[in-house]
Amino acid sequence: MDPEIQPPPGKAEIKAKIWKLKTAPKIKHFLWKLLSGALATGDNLKRRHIRNHPQCHRCCQEDETSQHLFFDCFYAQQVWRASGIPHQELRTTGITMETKMELLLSSCLANRQPQLFNLAIWILWRLWKSRNQLVFQQKSISWQNTLQRARNDVQEWEDTNTYVQSLNQQVHSSRHQQPTMARTKWQRPPSTWIKYNYDGAFNHQTRNAKAGWLMRDENGVYMGSGQAIGSTTSDSLESEFQALIIAMQHAWSQGYRKVIFEGDSKQVEELMNNEKLNFGRFNWIREGRFWQKRFEEAVFKWVPRTNNQPADILAKHHLQPNQSFKFHYYVPAFITSTLYYDH
Repeated sequence: MDPEIQPPPGKAEIKAKIWKLKTAPKIKHFLWKLLSGALATGDNLKRRHIRNHPQCHRCCQEDETSQHLFFDCFYAQQVWRASGIPHQELRTTGITMETKMELLLSSCLANRQPQLFNLAIWILWRLWKSRNQLVFQQKSISWQNTLQRARNDVQEWEDTNTYVQSLNQQVHSSRHQQPTMARTKWQRPPSTWIKYNYDGAFNHQTRNAKAGWLMRDENGVYMGSGQAIGSTTSDSLESEFQALIIAMQHAWSQGYRKVIFEGDSKQVEELMNNEKLNFGRFNWIREGRFWQKRFEEAVFKWVPRTNNQPADILAKHHLQPNQSFKFHYYVPAFITSTLYYDH
């Protein structure tokens, strides 16, 4: 080994943990550059004779080191204080950046509260992005906006992971599916009726619930589909109930009065058809009954999940940041193949 070649700064054991994180590849590379002193901060640019003034572009009081930019600057301090992350050391000045990163990567936060852990590393990314917008575009972003964007990043990353996992599960189940469980064709509703296929998606870590639905007429013609982020629910059954109610509300708003609501939750179908009792879900059942009475006729049917794939995909497909509802007047590309099979 050439003795003149020196490894980059930073503890190798800390940086080794970065590549084991369950996060986006760009975040891993960013964290590695941060711990290796490879980011183009003011002090690094001055050391490389690229800039003469290493001052922080935001406070203009101290040199822009990684320590200052990500933890000690008043802007970063406001973000960390409002984040809700329990590690007070992240907000304490006098502790080196490497110590804070070691604490963050070695803490039990990733196991006990993975969303807060993900928020911490996405905050670092957003602090760097907001700094670059200020330097290169002269665009100042409020610390509240930076924190919200980090939270949106976490949500989008988790939604994408959930969607990918569901696709992998579908592939796995299709490979091991028994012949008796083969998927059948979608059944058309009677004349003058509309059929709504709906499904709910539940995130066990965040308790967030989403809904997906689509409607087709008696000829099987696609009439539209939608996605929505609902209220926080306690379990997957409540998320299914919420998806049904959102679908009913949408059907009513469109003027449909004879509707079949078809989902893959057997429990919801049995409860709405009075085949079973569940007093713990009374409020959800009552809400469903309320909307049912507003239709001329409303029928609740159950189908296996393999027969409800378009709605399942809609429920799990991510929405853009700051978007809680989306209606697709035309068939979205990500459900085209499943609709083609149904037709």
